[in-house]
Amino acid sequence: FMSIKILRRPIKELIAECGLLYYPLWLKTDRPMISSDIHWALKTNFYLAPNDTRDPNLYMSAQSHAARVAWLIKFVDLAKVTITITDKKIVDGNHRMAACIYSEMDCINCVRLGSV
Repeated sequence: FMSIKILRRPIKELIAECGLLYYPLWLKTDRPMISSDIHWALKTNFYLAPNDTRDPNLYMSAQSHAARVAWLIKFVDLAKVTITITDKKIVDGNHRMAACIYSEMDCINCVRLGSV
């Protein structure tokens, strides 16, 4: 059966564990998102709020990803966000993780799914 553990983890530790060099990468995008994309979105108030009806597997530009991250930075208490990891991969919460990395947070809540 699956065990579920919720831990407060150092972000630097998760970056190393998940093999992230910079920010989480999305498969269907024009290019990797970089810090200046997020900075631009914050500076220009270009925010993209969550949309539960959007298929997460559809194409989204790097600037749209940055706008989603900017929305989190502007409107969410990042100390309370949670991401989900399985097999050393972030399976839910890539934008939240990116927001915490950009904001230079030390720790993030992490749900670890795994077999027992």
